[in-house]
Amino acid sequence: MLQSTGKPLKRSSSSRRLSQKISFFGDVLIDWFQTNGRKYPWRTESHPYRILMAEIMLQRTRSEQVVSVYNDFISRFPDIDSLVSAHPSDINKFIARLGLFWRTNLVLEMANKISKDFNGLIPNDRSQLCSIPGIGDYIADMLCVLAFHGRRIGIDTNVIRLVTRFFGIKPEGEMRRKRDFIEFCQRLVRDIHPEQVREINLALIDFPSIICKPRPLCQICPLSAQCNYFKKELIIRDSE
Repeated sequence: MLQSTGKPLKRSSSSRRLSQKISFFGDVLIDWFQTNGRKYPWRTESHPYRILMAEIMLQRTRSEQVVSVYNDFISRFPDIDSLVSAHPSDINKFIARLGLFWRTNLVLEMANKISKDFNGLIPNDRSQLCSIPGIGDYIADMLCVLAFHGRRIGIDTNVIRLVTRFFGIKPEGEMRRKRDFIEFCQRLVRDIHPEQVREINLALIDFPSIICKPRPLCQICPLSAQCNYFKKELIIRDSE
């Protein structure tokens, strides 16, 4: 067993560089988001139910399409109890506007599970959230962050693209299921102020959609100074 000498262990230079890179990544994203972040009604919410319904609607749907449906839906169904007592056709009137009819049954299953097993209250425990129909890892993480002030990163396709490019991680297979990658992403919020965890998660939604797109806008990207992808592109360009 290693014994403490009473002195802090020195971190390797590579570990220090990675920590500095992570700090740079977080600082730049938060600064960028404070100026460029998109405004949606659910982003000012702290009520778990309203955040959950927004996340359900946002699956495979552009945010701009969701705004009016979300506002109308919350006005008609303000809580879990109103959903449980609703007729499927009433819910479908709203869901159909998003073009994905399968969500109607999913919303009803979700509402009934929350009503029956959690007394109509959305739980703040991640494992309990994942036991609810319609709530997978990403929605559970976003609920933990946006509704319950948890220290998590929600990982979706856009996050994978940005993180792998910036840190020079080779994307292989289903990255959101890889334990090492999940743990690395959670490290991104390990040392930032608790109030900034929400901002960096929202920045990780907006930044890949606006700047680090599939065809990235590297020339105007504030992360490019330390981005592995950008440095690699420069090397390729210079060699041509």
